[in-house]
Amino acid sequence: MKRFFVKSICLILSVGVLFYGLILAMICLPKPAAYAEHYQRGFVYQYRALERAEGRKIVTLGGSNVAYNVNTDLLGELTGIPAYNLGVNGSMGYSYILDCAKKFIGEGDIVIYPLWNFEKDDYGMELIWLTLEGESDMVFDLIASHPLKALSTIGSFGLKKTYALALGNRLDGYSETEGYSADAFDPETGNYIYERVAPTLAEPVMESIKFSCTRSTLSDWCVSAMNEFTAWCRARGAQVYFVFPTLMRASVIETDEQLRAYQSEVEAAFDAEFIMDVLDACYDYEFYFNLPTHLNSAGMDVYTAEIAQGILSAIA
Repeated sequence: MKRFFVKSICLILSVGVLFYGLILAMICLPKPAAYAEHYQRGFVYQYRALERAEGRKIVTLGGSNVAYNVNTDLLGELTGIPAYNLGVNGSMGYSYILDCAKKFIGEGDIVIYPLWNFEKDDYGMELIWLTLEGESDMVFDLIASHPLKALSTIGSFGLKKTYALALGNRLDGYSETEGYSADAFDPETGNYIYERVAPTLAEPVMESIKFSCTRSTLSDWCVSAMNEFTAWCRARGAQVYFVFPTLMRASVIETDEQLRAYQSEVEAAFDAEFIMDVLDACYDYEFYFNLPTHLNSAGMDVYTAEIAQGILSAIA
């Protein structure tokens, strides 16, 4: 009986090692071209650009509210400090984006955070695995940092990918959407360079997508986590500044007076300095692209100039 039990355990362990080994090989080895072209590749470009960066720099953290809205080429030109974004999709999880940022932040750096809510343990593991395919060092770093989270999710992702490949499909949903592809990013800098001229949604449709900006829309976890992150950066000689994420003014429920009150409340809640007024981040319809949170190229440059002015004023 004991021998049977030992053999059973060994068999289960062998199957587990084989299963996870095959999944890791599938993720770490170079990916099929269809996967290499997806939008999430932009995050890898951003990560690698930060690996190569030397000296003082600006790093803007977030999701699509940095990829679509902050032109790091222009930000560097306006401030005289090399600038980088880290974040292409908030569904990757802000906790993961902050984890990655800590690898690169050092003495003299400036960190910009467009204020966006997130909850505890915010890791979008399936999207993270999709992003990290073919990047073995990033894969193993994630496993080393969060072994239980990684091992509990990598199997299901591997099975989904196997199924998708068997059917000749893709796991991500970006292949048919304008501007959602790897070539929308500069592979050397990770800057989003896809040219967006006019809004793709009619104005009434864009206005029907509503947002509320009140202190209650920010979780206590988000406030605590960002204050801890701010302290971590300062201990390493970096400075953190907050800005407000851009929202189309007609999509925001609150009045101007209510927005100013909201600004006062969040300024009191966070330890970092806000270098932008909330109303200065609200623009008209013609500056947006496919959502009232995503700017077109003209709007991107206006918003980037606002951030640059805030940085220059703060460090003067």
